[in-house]
Amino acid sequence: LHDVTLRVPRGQLVAVIGPVGSGKSSLRAAVLGELEAAGGAARRSGTVGVRGRVALVPQSSWVRSSTVRANVSMAAPPSRTDAAQPGGEAGGETAEEAERAYGAVLDA
Repeated sequence: LHDVTLRVPRGQLVAVIGPVGSGKSSLRAAVLGELEAAGGAARRSGTVGVRGRVALVPQSSWVRSSTVRANVSMAAPPSRTDAAQPGGEAGGETAEEAERAYGAVLDA
């Protein structure tokens, strides 16, 4: 990739499409901080680093053979795994039912 500038307003969604070998995966890796740029930097609101502030929705979905909680929190930094707590009552269930659901083991 050369001379790429990507500006995404808050709350907007972006789809990247193109032929094989056009740099889609490289752009994804650069945006997610998985690929170190030879020059320049990924910034969010002027601050270098976007890890944990962008999301990726892949073409194929997958889950680990683990609990719902582990799958939901796998992308969260260790200090934020508390963010994957059941909300309870949002979907009509009690907090106890939500807690049991988050502890359920998924069979991938």
